[in-house]
Amino acid sequence: QASLLSSLLQYPPSRVSQGTEFGGKSCSPPSPPALPLSASPPTNDNASLERAARFHRNSASLHDATCTWSGNLPPRSPKNSAYSCKVFLGGVPWDISEMSLIVAFKQFGGIHVEWPGKEQAASQPKGYVYIIFESEKQVKALLQVCTRDFTNGGNWYFKISSRKMKSKEVQVIPWLLSDSNYVKVTSQKLDPQKTVFVGALHGMLNAEGLAKIMNDLFDGVVYAGESLLIP
Repeated sequence: QASLLSSLLQYPPSRVSQGTEFGGKSCSPPSPPALPLSASPPTNDNASLERAARFHRNSASLHDATCTWSGNLPPRSPKNSAYSCKVFLGGVPWDISEMSLIVAFKQFGGIHVEWPGKEQAASQPKGYVYIIFESEKQVKALLQVCTRDFTNGGNWYFKISSRKMKSKEVQVIPWLLSDSNYVKVTSQKLDPQKTVFVGALHGMLNAEGLAKIMNDLFDGVVYAGESLLIP
């Protein structure tokens, strides 16, 4: 059912691949089918997850959604939760270079720059990028100097410059590790036969939010989990 969330695929782009398990309700596949899914649950193999996510991103962009959802997602609580070292930056200058990003964030330590979709085009994608820090401590240090807009969901912003744009405010989207899994009933045994892969999700949609959407649409969701695809 990857195409049913195509309305969430605009900005920011997906950075996670997620699996959802349904307990007791079967769902007929959309037509045309997206990707043949095996009976086994998603693996932790980053390459295979990235291939599947890329396939679903392409499929979702070509086909209309067979189902849509609207409503309020569960609030995110950052208390007592660690951050992933992988951070999404949205709205970066279009002419930004990898070296410029490294220089902009060197005050927090070394980073690895990951351009989404780099395998599909000769040139780097424009407007958004992932940066991967060496430790959570660096992520927290970055957030401490960010400005925060509490009128818009508490979003973080950090200013960076390129050759053509000076002090542009970019959105910083960290990821809480506690957002990676949602379990409705801890004693529930997961069944691979009832597990499906969902790709091309909105970058701020966590596992609990995905579980709510799927449960509202189809009922019977008992677990949702995701991989952050950190190299």
